[in-house]
Amino acid sequence: MSEDYKRPLAVGLLALLFFLGTIAWSATGYSQPTTEVGGYPTVTLDSSWKIRQADSPESSSPLYNDADWQTIQVPANTQELFPGQSGYLWYRQWVQLPPGKPLYDLGIRLGRIASADEVYVNGYQIGSSGSGRADELDNEKIRIYPIPAAVLAADGYNLVAIRVNRYYSDIGGLYSEPVVIEEYSQLINQLIRDQSVKFVFSSVFLLLGTALLFFFAIRRQQKELLFFSLGVISLGVYIFYGSQWRYHLGMETIYDTRLYYISLITIAPVFARFAYVYLDGQQKEDKAVIDTVFDYYTRGMLLYAVVTDGLLLLYDNGTLWYYFITFVSQYLGMPLCAIAGLYSLYQFTIVSWDKKLLVFMFGVAFASGTAETVEYESYIPGNLVMWGVMALVLISTMIMANRFFRLQDKVKEYSAGLEKLVDIRTRQLKVMEESRRRLLANISHDLRTPVSSVLGHAELLMEDVVESPEQQRAYIKRIHDKMLGFNRLIQDLFELAKIESQQERFLMAPVTAESLVENIYQKYLYDVQNAGIAFENHSHIPQNVRLQADEDRLDQVFANLISNALRYTSPGGCIVIGCRLADGLPADLSGAGNGQFICFTVADDGIGIEPEQASRIFERFCRGKETARDNPSEHSGLGLAIAKEIILAHNGRIWVDTTVSHGCTIHFLLPAIE
Repeated sequence: MSEDYKRPLAVGLLALLFFLGTIAWSATGYSQPTTEVGGYPTVTLDSSWKIRQADSPESSSPLYNDADWQTIQVPANTQELFPGQSGYLWYRQWVQLPPGKPLYDLGIRLGRIASADEVYVNGYQIGSSGSGRADELDNEKIRIYPIPAAVLAADGYNLVAIRVNRYYSDIGGLYSEPVVIEEYSQLINQLIRDQSVKFVFSSVFLLLGTALLFFFAIRRQQKELLFFSLGVISLGVYIFYGSQWRYHLGMETIYDTRLYYISLITIAPVFARFAYVYLDGQQKEDKAVIDTVFDYYTRGMLLYAVVTDGLLLLYDNGTLWYYFITFVSQYLGMPLCAIAGLYSLYQFTIVSWDKKLLVFMFGVAFASGTAETVEYESYIPGNLVMWGVMALVLISTMIMANRFFRLQDKVKEYSAGLEKLVDIRTRQLKVMEESRRRLLANISHDLRTPVSSVLGHAELLMEDVVESPEQQRAYIKRIHDKMLGFNRLIQDLFELAKIESQQERFLMAPVTAESLVENIYQKYLYDVQNAGIAFENHSHIPQNVRLQADEDRLDQVFANLISNALRYTSPGGCIVIGCRLADGLPADLSGAGNGQFICFTVADDGIGIEPEQASRIFERFCRGKETARDNPSEHSGLGLAIAKEIILAHNGRIWVDTTVSHGCTIHFLLPAIE
């Protein structure tokens, strides 16, 4: 696994552990005692409640006989006991408080109740919530009431009685959490801590969703940003209005209720659509049937959310909203989260490893959403969807940030490559400009002699100084020879300029070193022997050693070297060509790596070259003791300069061996290939 994936995987595992730890903390937050040094232990009232569908003031009295009442455990949905009925429910339970503990600074927490309530301890009312109207909705407010020490019995046995308005028949009574008695300050601190976490989560979601919506407005091609931002914003609104801040800030108007329901309806469809759009963008092949089905399913659920949200904004009827959310959205949202979770599991099996973590977190988020939809039916403490989506947001942000940094690294690489390319092009332009300047200088200086000679002979012919036909033919032949040399010089100059400016294309191909030298030997054997000079091939190299080269260009190099050797070797002499693996590298090739190099040699036993001119032999118009301009009709004097440029184009080096005692030996070194 590469380093690019180790970092997001590690952070993802930490986020998952954080998510699971939070769930475990939330699951035990209301049931386990929170006793501190000198504190009061938590007393949980979750069983043996007496319950009755009736309304009588005597129900709160400790003297009232409730033997004929039904017994239930809390939390529970009272609709199962009293289906389709309205009115009031009474709850009664005798509680034994721990002996030997102080009875002051105690409080009672009821959790969420779907309507108004009144709480009594030993017949005394200690608190109430709501106006008691039949249409009063107060299903998210947590009730915490202080218990005056004066109303508590000294023997520790106390009656807790609760009256609940059960106008709404689907969920009624103490349906969300157990009733607990604890230190009042502890209950308030725990409430503040829990609600502060929700406030932070809702703020983060709202800010993040707004930022993502802004990014989508800038770059509208990324549709997944739209759905993800709408889902995050909806979740932020849902968490805020599901917390106690709406009550503390007095935000209990009909418009706030609408906004709460709209966000509740919108969350699952937009997140499901986001999952599809994101995963569909990662696919490189045609969509499978399951992808097509999920595509149309999420489209339909998104259309349902848009239509329903429009109705909630236009139609003012709280009762209709409540039943719609209860009987419609619950049975649509739960399957949607479950199907989206299964789709994420399917995608997890087919996506690449670098995307598995994010797809896994899709499944976690949808699983938490499924658990959230059944929270009203069975007690699951904590806001699972809040933590699940927070884990998804954390992983998504981390992965997108990692992707951003990788793109930044690629941009830096591309920038460095572009700078290098610009530098190379700049050097090439400098080389081309220098080659052009030198070409013009050579043309202006080194062509002056042949042009002057041609003009002189032509003037003599025009002035009739030469009268005999034989002399005229001799002058014309001289002009012709001068023009041939002039033409060769021009061609060599242009060829050298093209090679130097890297405008000449080389057709590189693998070639065997031994066969290359043998072909050269056979090609020039007749010409050398016809000049009365011996020609030998002394190659000592394995047959499988190859090099990447333009064979025609290397033939041109050998032709120049052999031509020079013939020019300076007397009849009866000897010219030797050959190749071998290099024993060592020249100083300018010492950093070329550990690869093998092939050393080619052309040697003769002619007049040789003076050591002080060995360093200048590959310059333009240099011919040892004489220069090309002395006799340009013979040859241009550019052969060795062209040979040097050809060898440099093959990433090689060429030099004169000054250690030999007689004759001239020229080596050139080329890299071998594996």
